Amino acid sequence: MGDLVQLVSPVALTLTLCMFLAGMPSCIQIAKLRSVGNVPFLPFIMTEVNSLLWFSYGLLTSNWTLIICNAVGFSLQALYIVIYITFAKPKTKTLQQTWAAFIFLLGAYVYLTRFVDSSETMISHLGLLGSSLTLMMYGSPLLEVMEVVRTGDTSCISLIMTTAQMMSASSWFLLGVLLNDGFIFGPNIPGIISGLARFLCLYIYSGAKSDIKVD
Repeated sequence: MGDLVQLVSPVALTLTLCMFLAGMPSCIQIAKLRSVGNVPFLPFIMTEVNSLLWFSYGLLTSNWTLIICNAVGFSLQALYIVIYITFAKPKTKTLQQTWAAFIFLLGAYVYLTRFVDSSETMISHLGLLGSSLTLMMYGSPLLEVMEVVRTGDTSCISLIMTTAQMMSASSWFLLGVLLNDGFIFGPNIPGIISGLARFLCLYIYSGAKSDIKVD
């Protein structure tokens, strides 16, 4: 079992880092055009919060794969957020979402440090928070699936992002099973399902109204 963990851990780390880097082209385009265009801000801020939660969970459970992966993740997301806020016009909604994320993290920190009296309970509650947010993030692509089924247009689905998320979710699911950690493998089940659903949409509808989007 230990050998399998040592094998799967770097795979999960590499795939997730690739997924984090997938936001770089959007930020380069924003900086080049000096406009955020139609790029949504919410995925950046949700990924930042999620990375910070899982980084903390990694520290408490001494899971170096989680620590390294999410340290890079929240650093990259912080860069993306700064670039986005710099060129967002108007900035009101963007700043409101940023403050909401900060208040959420501050509230979680105060609760976990002031009202939780054991490390085991802290790990459990932090894992629950991280799992819940991961479920929300993996559930949002299902909206893309519903839109494709409604319109027959697959342009809203990125093949590269779908592949990266599917492989990342699969590797973390396997690692979570090997570690017997339900907080890790549990929320990645919907990630696998949503990835399969998007692949199915690309297969069925890609020739209907538009070509597959690969960037």
